[in-house]
Amino acid sequence: MAEAASHLNILKDLETNLRLVVDQIKDGESESQRSTFSSEAYWNYLGVLFKTLSLEATKFSVAYCESPFPTREQCVAMVASLEKSVLALVSAFYSLPKSQGVNLRKQLKSAVLEVLQNIIGLVSSLAQVNPVASNRRQTTGQVWEVADNFASLPKNNCEACLLTLKQAADLVKDALDEVEEMVNNDGQCEDLDEILAEEGNPRSNIDTWSEEDKELVGPSSGLVKTIRSLLKKTREAIQGHGKCETDEQVAQLDDLSELAERLSPAVDNLLSSLYPPIDRVTVGNMATALSETIENTLTFLRNSYLTCEQDSQWLDFLEKAEKHNLTKVKALLSKS
Repeated sequence: MAEAASHLNILKDLETNLRLVVDQIKDGESESQRSTFSSEAYWNYLGVLFKTLSLEATKFSVAYCESPFPTREQCVAMVASLEKSVLALVSAFYSLPKSQGVNLRKQLKSAVLEVLQNIIGLVSSLAQVNPVASNRRQTTGQVWEVADNFASLPKNNCEACLLTLKQAADLVKDALDEVEEMVNNDGQCEDLDEILAEEGNPRSNIDTWSEEDKELVGPSSGLVKTIRSLLKKTREAIQGHGKCETDEQVAQLDDLSELAERLSPAVDNLLSSLYPPIDRVTVGNMATALSETIENTLTFLRNSYLTCEQDSQWLDFLEKAEKHNLTKVKALLSKS
């Protein structure tokens, strides 16, 4: 009994220490100064660390799958080995220079936190008086999955920006699907209706579009489709011209990633304003805000190294599409 209690205390202390590491990473980042940086060597080393953590998780899972369980000394040794691997990963994360890209560091930070949080989940499942085998297997599998995902992580700021754009494009696609569902159901959305019903606030029959409301949907969705095309063309521009050879190039990719991250929330705000009963002033404000976000992104692209003279055609086209749809929204609103 005393041996079992000792094991639990060791594992709970490990869980506490890992949570402190996670909190430290979340709260702030320090950057060690490095005179030289080899991208290939860095990412190869980081890949080894992710695999090592996966193996450490496997050791814990196997050791506690059935009796006889490890002795106290063996448990202490396993904990020390895991903590050493965790500290090596955290140190490697901090050693990625910010000159490689703020967005790249942010995405690596997310991956590091994810693997650490899944390891905490595994340790937490073991640090129970009566651990459940299915929980141990599930959390171990989650650590494996996250560690395996390292291969698909962006390794430079071009790849990081492309991933950010893809994530934004996926969200915009979901938004357009939502608009289509609303059109087919006269302003209703099944997912939202289910949420409202669960909260005890089901929609009433008056929560449908008027004929004037329906007219706003076309140009509003036109603005969203403009963003969809903008994201597609921007990804193509990066694939064709994107480089991370200078600080300026890296910084522009960071700026573009920030702009891309603003697009989806602006889309969501506009679509939320279209749910009946519609407040037409809010629709106008959200459409204007979305239009400004598109304009800012187009202006940035025109002045960046990512576009050339040949890109003016699609940049002009998207600018005209944005202005056309916004003008149409404002014209419809002015009629009421």
